[in-house]
Amino acid sequence: MGDPADWESRWHDSKLTLMLTPPSHGWIDMALMGTPRGDLTVIRFSYCFDYFHEILEWVQEVVAVNLPAEFEMNEEGPTVRFLALPVPRRPDWIELQITRSSVQEEDDETPGKLLFRCRLERRQLAHEFYRRWEQWIREDYDSDSWLNRSPRDPVESGKPFGDERILKVLSELRKYLESSTPRKP
Repeated sequence: MGDPADWESRWHDSKLTLMLTPPSHGWIDMALMGTPRGDLTVIRFSYCFDYFHEILEWVQEVVAVNLPAEFEMNEEGPTVRFLALPVPRRPDWIELQITRSSVQEEDDETPGKLLFRCRLERRQLAHEFYRRWEQWIREDYDSDSWLNRSPRDPVESGKPFGDERILKVLSELRKYLESSTPRKP
């Protein structure tokens, strides 16, 4: 692949597709696919380490052009690192890198394994995360499956998914997308 700063070919440009599975036994799979190259990776996260806020806040950092923007999430063992870097000579684009490190690699400070790399427009990243997360909350979220509760467990009086912080971030992403959408005369 070479140094991304040297990438001139549009071959490296991608469109990101995000897929989220319905919760099952406290786990959700998030698949990311970059086309046309076909990069695909699946990240698993559990209710033990709830990263909904961090993921959406990371997207906000990318939208605000606070680059490099990164966050790490624990998959109950390995750590996954999301990193958004600026693309030289293309201010509206980012390079997205996702790596996974084992606990041993983290202790040794060995760089993680590169799982995913693509270049895309910041707006497309925001659109895809907003669209899919909003759809997932509306259609796929089930608190019992996410919290890994059985029907025999007593009902807890906790807030359902969609607390104020997540709804605020989704609202801000929607405003960004609406403000940057070209209007037809």
